[in-house]
Amino acid sequence: MFAEMLRRNVETKLNFKTKIAYSYAKAKQILEQQNNFFTALLDVSLPDAPRGEIIDLVTSHHISPIVFTGKFDDKIREQMFAKKIVDYILKDNVRSINNIIELLERLIKNQKTKILIAEDSPSLRSILVRLLTNYKFQVIDVPNGQVGLEVLTEHPDVKLVITDYNMPNMDGFVFTERIRQKYSKEELAIIGISDSSGSLVSVRFLKLGANDYLAKPFANEELYSRVIQNIEILENIQKLKRLNEIKNKFLNVVAKDLREPISAIKGFSELMLEGVAGTLNEEQKEYLGIIKKSSEDILSLVNSLLDLSAFEKGELEIQRIRFSLDKLVQEQVELFKFQLENQNITLEEEIKNVPSLLIDPKKITQTIQSLFNYALGSIPSGGKIFISLDRQDNLVILKIIASKHETCGDNQDQPLTNQFYLAETNSKIGAKTSDLELELAHKIIEAHNGQLLLQENAYAGTEVSVLLPVQ
Repeated sequence: MFAEMLRRNVETKLNFKTKIAYSYAKAKQILEQQNNFFTALLDVSLPDAPRGEIIDLVTSHHISPIVFTGKFDDKIREQMFAKKIVDYILKDNVRSINNIIELLERLIKNQKTKILIAEDSPSLRSILVRLLTNYKFQVIDVPNGQVGLEVLTEHPDVKLVITDYNMPNMDGFVFTERIRQKYSKEELAIIGISDSSGSLVSVRFLKLGANDYLAKPFANEELYSRVIQNIEILENIQKLKRLNEIKNKFLNVVAKDLREPISAIKGFSELMLEGVAGTLNEEQKEYLGIIKKSSEDILSLVNSLLDLSAFEKGELEIQRIRFSLDKLVQEQVELFKFQLENQNITLEEEIKNVPSLLIDPKKITQTIQSLFNYALGSIPSGGKIFISLDRQDNLVILKIIASKHETCGDNQDQPLTNQFYLAETNSKIGAKTSDLELELAHKIIEAHNGQLLLQENAYAGTEVSVLLPVQ
């Protein structure tokens, strides 16, 4: 039953062809006819070979097997790994089938993964090569870091480096440091190894850029676990990058396709409001005004989406010039006053002269407008907005404080670090700032080496702070 379940899973999930032997004699017969197997899945105890003789038979045909058994202890483990197995799986529950399939999937992926071993001891280097080759990795071994750097130049697709500390010509510390000058942790993983006692060697490895550390002597399973864990982290990072690229392409296509019809709606509504299609009554003008305003809001969202996507791809440039921020803020304050003219909202300002900054005036203006609308959206009619600009030490700080009638206790600054963060508001005053626009504001301030802080309270209101460094 177990063999049949395993066969079905292997063939359906991995698309492998399989052969089943229920005895040592049958396995021997199969291997005499064919021995080009990817791997072998072996039960330790067979009716005509109860002591693991099947493992010796399979490995004699240069096949590295995976062993499953219902019983396992330290003695059996030592015997199994002495026979050059890949790994062992406990056959104690239904999950064991899944464990075998996952291990096989890992072995398939390993065939395309290169590992570089830098170790001056020929015997240990040979052991490491054998263990990792059993796991289907492409393994390259060198005696020191100097040769290792040359190999990395020839094989830039190496995904993992295992390096000893104590090596001639170039030790593991220098080797690790030199690797990190060219490869990031997202591109290549490093595992340091050493037989030195104490924790300083491991600490030094990690501080120089290693991802992990192994102390000699180590168990086979520990080596496998550390290697697989680091490889899978790299794979997951690459997978996330690919998904992010797909997401950005999709958003770009959708946003560009939306922009044209939305622009048409906006344009025709403007023409109708101007009377091009005939005289309109007041109710028709009101409805067209709503259509026009809604299309402008959607168009703003679409443009923010495209800008965010460009930021993530590094395609949206910040055009910095030396510019007077107090002048820029004052101009925006005058526009805000005009915006609030027919609303029961008080606006006060305290704009002090501050040093000119290296900024992109258009992007900063866009950011201030988004943050003002965000603050405005948190207060009801009768509220107050206070805008201030001042210098504190090496920072220029812009604050937009939207206050309700009520007051409340102290709030805490909350750095805007989460994508698409936006507190829920019930106000219908002014334009709404979407989470996309708020995230874009965060990106713009971040690109200026600044910080965006939000301080919110359901009863008191909202405070937005922009901190920009004085260059």
